[in-house]
Amino acid sequence: MNKLYLGNLSENAVPSDLETVFKDAKIPVSGPFLVKTGYAFVDCPDESWALKAIEALSGKVELHGKLIEVEHSVPKRQSPPVHSCVFFVVGPSSCGMWDAASAWSDEQCHVRAQDSNQRNTGPPAAERANLTTRPRGQP
Repeated sequence: MNKLYLGNLSENAVPSDLETVFKDAKIPVSGPFLVKTGYAFVDCPDESWALKAIEALSGKVELHGKLIEVEHSVPKRQSPPVHSCVFFVVGPSSCGMWDAASAWSDEQCHVRAQDSNQRNTGPPAAERANLTTRPRGQP
């Protein structure tokens, strides 16, 4: 992994400051510095240069009065998609799969969708008439 995360940066840090830091340490970069408030990213030509940058700079070089941190960049974890059908019902349900202030599971939504040849569309119109919307967790 050749992408580096540069942390603990001053809000005044700009790309040219970081270019100077890397140039002074004789560490090449293979792209521009992407600077955000308090942190930045940069690519190194290969893994060996990335490791040298971490060893030479992390906690050892000060920029605008703060010691910079240099680490391998870790990609954000992607959240799995949320699939749920939530219905709040007043009174009993004819299908028995849901009742007052409960939620269908994904499996139940899928079964119901197969039964009606519709995908996640909720209860039939006759039952929809009995629905009300309330904030979650309130009876």
